Amino acid sequence: MTSFMPMQPGQGLLRVSLLGPMGIGKTTAIRSLCGSLPIECEVPNVDKQAHAKETTTVGLDFGEIKLDDNDTLQVYGCPGQERYDFVREWALSLAFGAIVM
Repeated sequence: MTSFMPMQPGQGLLRVSLLGPMGIGKTTAIRSLCGSLPIECEVPNVDKQAHAKETTTVGLDFGEIKLDDNDTLQVYGCPGQERYDFVREWALSLAFGAIVM
């Protein structure tokens, strides 16, 4: 069973959230770090006035990296739009750390 609380190094599971505005590269960063995403929430962008990007994340992107000390790093990409503040708050409540892009 996976814990939903942040864990300390050496205890098996670490979580990091990537934060930043829409189009900054959070999804691309997770793909680069983790390979293809096991969970991806990209949909067509219907708000082209806010950003010209073709797609947008409407949930959390997710990937995992196996570390040398038998830990697993879970990486969450939070959506950049203000209307998804509640998703960011939830992801940060689980995270051991955050990277602001």
